[in-house]
Amino acid sequence: FAVDLQLSLRKSGWQLASFDALIAAVALRHKLTLLTTDRDFQAVDGLLTENWLLGLR
Repeated sequence: FAVDLQLSLRKSGWQLASFDALIAAVALRHKLTLLTTDRDFQAVDGLLTENWLLGLR
């Protein structure tokens, strides 16, 4: 699933590191919200992300 995600993103012009693809795949598979400051995850369709640091800056 992570490899398919990474290849799909690459075809649409996004580069996602292997470990990031694995993290995204796990979050998607388990319907989890990913807490991150990494904007690369915004390219992953269906992945819910939240940045708790936004209010602290």
